[in-house]
Parts: sequence; structure tokens; C-alpha cells
Amino acid sequence: MDGEGESILDAVNSQEDGPIPKMPKDFKMPTQEELIKLISEFDMSDEEKNDLKKNILSGQFLKGLGLDQKSQQQYLDSSKIIIFLSCITIMILVFVFFGYKLYRSQTEKERKREEKKKQKQQKKKHK
Repeated sequence: MDGEGESILDAVNSQEDGPIPKMPKDFKMPTQEELIKLISEFDMSDEEKNDLKKNILSGQFLKGLGLDQKSQQQYLDSSKIIIFLSCITIMILVFVFFGYKLYRSQTEKERKREEKKKQKQQKKKHK
């Protein structure tokens, strides 16, 4: 067994019930072959080990966790689309907000000009 596999196994075995430790920055997900090698060192019955090996080889292990390649890609694609659409929506709302403010400002200026004109005309009539 290589040193990396032993360190992962030691970390799992020494884990107490509590918060999950942070992954090291240089963590590399083990391959199927490495997982199968690790299973032989688990404290399980031979039947459980064989079932787990079959599940890993058939991909059922990852599917049970929701981590198979296809679902991961679909999740990433859908989350990227949601983020993109959210950004576009926010940008549109900002433009609409400032456009509305500009429109209100222009109409308010126009209304004030009209009122000024009316007041001047009223003053001329009274003189």
C-alpha cells in the first residue's frame, strides 16, 4: 500500500464523531483501483468487501451518492446557466431602474417648465 492510501485510511480511522475535517489543498480523488485496494484493509466481512468492490466497479457506488460523472456535469451545467441568467436579470433590472429614474426626472422637468410658463402667463394677464 502506498503512503497516500495509508494516510487517507489513517485519517478515516482516527475520525471521531464531529465536524468533517477540511480537505488538504493537495488532495487527489482516488481512482477505482486505489479504492479497491483500500477496501481490502477495511474492517468488514469478506461479503461486504466484495459487494462494495462490485458497486465501485459497476459505478453504483457513485450513483448512490449522486456523484457519477454525468450527474456532476449536469449539475455544473445547470448551476452555470442559473448563475448566468441571474447575472443577466440583475443587469436588466439595473438598466430598467435607471431608465425609469431618468424618465421620471425628464417628465418632472417638463412639468415644472410648463408650470413656470403658466405662472408667467398668469402674471402677464394680471398686469
